[in-house]
Amino acid sequence: MKTLFIVAYGGGHINTQLEVAESYFNIGWKVIFLSVPNTTKLLKSIGKYQVYTFKDIADNDSLRLGEEILDSIHNYDTEIDVEESKAYAGVNYNDLINIYGGRKAKLLIENFSRRIFLPIQSIKKLMEEIKPDLVSVTLSAARAERASIIAAKLLGIKVMAFEDLFGTACAFSIYDQLYVKNIDVKKYLIRKGIPEENVIVQKNSEKNFQVASFHTGVDEYIGLRYKYVPDYVFAINEYAKEQLILRGLPSNRVHVVGQPAFDKIPRKIQGIQNIKKEKLIVVTTQPLDTRTQFFKLIKRAIVKLSKEYKIIIRFHPSSDGEAERQTFSNINPNIIVDRSHDLHEILIKAKLVITQTSTTGIEAAITKANVLSLSLGYDNLVSFEEAGISKELVNPSEREVNDCIDKILTGSTKKITDGLTYCDGKSVSRVIKITERI
Repeated sequence: MKTLFIVAYGGGHINTQLEVAESYFNIGWKVIFLSVPNTTKLLKSIGKYQVYTFKDIADNDSLRLGEEILDSIHNYDTEIDVEESKAYAGVNYNDLINIYGGRKAKLLIENFSRRIFLPIQSIKKLMEEIKPDLVSVTLSAARAERASIIAAKLLGIKVMAFEDLFGTACAFSIYDQLYVKNIDVKKYLIRKGIPEENVIVQKNSEKNFQVASFHTGVDEYIGLRYKYVPDYVFAINEYAKEQLILRGLPSNRVHVVGQPAFDKIPRKIQGIQNIKKEKLIVVTTQPLDTRTQFFKLIKRAIVKLSKEYKIIIRFHPSSDGEAERQTFSNINPNIIVDRSHDLHEILIKAKLVITQTSTTGIEAAITKANVLSLSLGYDNLVSFEEAGISKELVNPSEREVNDCIDKILTGSTKKITDGLTYCDGKSVSRVIKITERI
């Protein structure tokens, strides 16, 4: 029996991997997960996969180190197990110490917090025990997922990575090389703890693509090079493939297959009889720095529309929803801040879905809903409109948002869906066909 080893964070990452796990399990593979704190409860509730947690791989030194930095990385307002967060933090801290020494590891964590986590040694040790035939991660996440890519490559194990959006996030790990414009930026990053050999000055070079500053904490760099590249990289559409190649991934390793997280949507649509659009508008939020700006841009329109439409404000799974409740609750009974509704059912029934560069926007577009994506600040790394997903406004004014919503609801603007060709429920079937020779 072949073994698939999966490492996944929450949100869209775990949704992708659950579809992958189910499909490989159904063709006779053994599926093993390494869960991170925000996926453990879900994975264990499924019951049919073997699940390792960071508590399983943490030794006493790791637990002690985790205690030291727990308050800086654990959100006590969530239901995430504190002991698991401690183990997760400690394993990562311990691995950094083993590679870079205590002083450098402390400096890195002080400057980058969890963004710099990269538990290669611990995951490599677990892989040596499990002996998987194939490793599966999502590409845009760093930390444990990028560590899994590196560990697998060091052990000669095939690894596949799913780009969960459009190839623009460029997750950075301390093993990767950053290209910067001048020596001052290099010195700054070195002071932050990034190894000198991993920061390369390229004078007279222009950044021909955007890179998310939240992965490094700086804007002044022009690109990166991954030291270890997955054997297979799977993209949702041709636009995403182009973006991944632009960022240095070999074209012969990037395959357009669709997105596994969305495979269930066409099946679900087929299973719902007599689908009718309702007087419903869904707003999905993101825990981004620009969230307050997003709220401000849509609030007036939401209040106005709530006189005629039911409004569901659906907050992100990594958020507690408090910011959304403070902004939108107690305005009108038609405005509901909640996550308890079945996501795909409300997307199917909605007249309009408003989102902020979220995978939910893609899901909504697949259900044939009208979608408006607002791209604000640093999160405008991807254009939903260029990617062929939905109507998009980049750093709009409140008036532009209101006008666009009116046009969508009155049917005077054209839907954009040409980037959804492969979102037909068959993406994992394509993946299995590509990897079947393993």
